Amino acid sequence: MRELHLLGVLRHRDFRLLWSGQLVSNLGDAASALALAWLVQEETHSALMVGAVMVAFAAPLVVAAPVAGLVVDRVDKRGLMVWCDAIRFGLIALLAALYASGRLSIAAVPVFALAVGTATAFFEPARQSSLIHLVDPGELSQANAVSMLTRQIAQLVGPTAAGLVVARWGIASALWFHAASYGVSALAVGSMRWRSEPGLTAPGRWPGVIDDLKAGLRMIGAHPLLRIVFALAVVVNFAMAPVPVVLPLYVATVTHQGPVGLGLVQGTMGMGMLAGSLLMSAVGGRWAKGPTGIGGLWTMASSMLLAGWSRTPLGAGLAFAVWGAAGPLVNVPVVTLVQQQVPPERQGQAFAAFMAATVAAQPVGMLLAGLVGDRWGAPAVFLAVSLLLAAVSLAATAARPLRFAR
Repeated sequence: MRELHLLGVLRHRDFRLLWSGQLVSNLGDAASALALAWLVQEETHSALMVGAVMVAFAAPLVVAAPVAGLVVDRVDKRGLMVWCDAIRFGLIALLAALYASGRLSIAAVPVFALAVGTATAFFEPARQSSLIHLVDPGELSQANAVSMLTRQIAQLVGPTAAGLVVARWGIASALWFHAASYGVSALAVGSMRWRSEPGLTAPGRWPGVIDDLKAGLRMIGAHPLLRIVFALAVVVNFAMAPVPVVLPLYVATVTHQGPVGLGLVQGTMGMGMLAGSLLMSAVGGRWAKGPTGIGGLWTMASSMLLAGWSRTPLGAGLAFAVWGAAGPLVNVPVVTLVQQQVPPERQGQAFAAFMAATVAAQPVGMLLAGLVGDRWGAPAVFLAVSLLLAAVSLAATAARPLRFAR
């Protein structure tokens, strides 16, 4: 009964510390994302420029992923996460100081996004691959769902609070909170007792590193289920990338709201994500992973169709609540399948490659969304996303290894 308890995995001390640190830092991420998106939209009136900033953050997650995976498997994961949090703390604090002093130019925002994205490219594979050491094997599905709760809670609370803060005290306040959140995360992770043992040999000559990278890619390519999961991840994330890019434009031009309205729409998305994660943490471990993910894909396609036709704040809120709820139905099964199929000593490489696969198509999707949004409006982007996700859902339903994945 304890294992089936909704948040039972939080009884593990080190998992609880990692979870709490991520909750705070994700709250900072959500607040800063709204503040910077509104800043760029207000200064440039261009969805394309908003997309350029997001591309700058996403690019290192692809380019640095192969190196990050090798590093994660060769060093203490806990220490690496602490260093990444410390670097991100310094970068966001500098960004906040420059903005507060009036010395920050719009051209510098993508540069900071690029630097923070690089640190995140090392942090995320270390965090994801550490979960198998922090909970019991039978608790992986629940641990993944509970881990995703940090993003869902942050998406529910962060944007709404940030919209009010930005409207009342300005953008700098949200940036300072973001910097502080990384400091809290560093302290929480640094307090963990667990230390990882490098699964691969210590870093040596580059030929050995390249051999390890090739071995990791061969492992993914030779596995029928992993091949399908990684291919779908590329297309799905290409389809998901336009949503945050055109959302400020959608709120400003379709629902005719300001930063508070943007925060409320993002908050309803977070409410849906929270509901989906709670559902998966409670009963997702008993559901077949493949069919659950396929059902989530169909739900995402339907929600984007609703978003494309909605013209009121109520309709937008409903559409993005459903969109948010569908995310965990896809993400939790996919991550759990990767954890179950990949040997522990290759987990860092696998999740770095997975991160690269899920992010690789995002820059193209973001830039295309900015161009289409500026030319034909945000609803046209959402309708196109709905059509693409429907095609992906059909392909996933037809994929036998995924359909029967348990």
